[in-house]
Amino acid sequence: YGWFWFFAQPMLWMINWLYGLVGNYGIAIILMTIILRILIWPLTRKSFVSTMKMQQMQPELQRVQKLYANDKARLQVEMMRVYQTHRTSPMAGCLPMLIQIPIFFALYKALLISVPMRSAKFLWISDLATMDPYFILPILMGATMWLQQYLQSAGTDKSNQNEFAAQTPQVMKWMPILFTIMFAWMPAGLVLYWTVSNIFGIGEMMWLKRKSK
Repeated sequence: YGWFWFFAQPMLWMINWLYGLVGNYGIAIILMTIILRILIWPLTRKSFVSTMKMQQMQPELQRVQKLYANDKARLQVEMMRVYQTHRTSPMAGCLPMLIQIPIFFALYKALLISVPMRSAKFLWISDLATMDPYFILPILMGATMWLQQYLQSAGTDKSNQNEFAAQTPQVMKWMPILFTIMFAWMPAGLVLYWTVSNIFGIGEMMWLKRKSK
């Protein structure tokens, strides 16, 4: 099972249990993805709140950076004070992504060692343990990833952003293309998981933004 055996074993058990209920491994992976996203919902909500706070903090951070541009030590202290005042952290927005990394590798291992999934069919895919022969899932995954990033950055006031914050979207816009290329040759079951996770994340983002208004 590899390094993430503590995720891979229960994940494979869950997929097989769901397969026993629905009779299809593709649907079982979709249901498992939804269950996992519901379990990490508190972290997703915290990440969204942190992102909103970071956007509100930009004018204050920019003022601190200008004020202490020549005093790096004092700059770090003042920036930490701003984060503490708003009760947030630069890493808070990365929590959902970080927790999905071991899940991703665990599912990859589970797909490789699961004998029944080597011939499992789902829609046009004849084997969930191998790549999508038509690259439909990787393209769909890249498109949903782009839409998720777009929704996250929509409505952001870029006039008050510092240089780093302004350049970040320029870097992130290439991520969907990079991930599409990387996932094109991954097992279809793994790409299915990430695609469904993106779609669920889009729904979460739309609901949270509506609620925050």
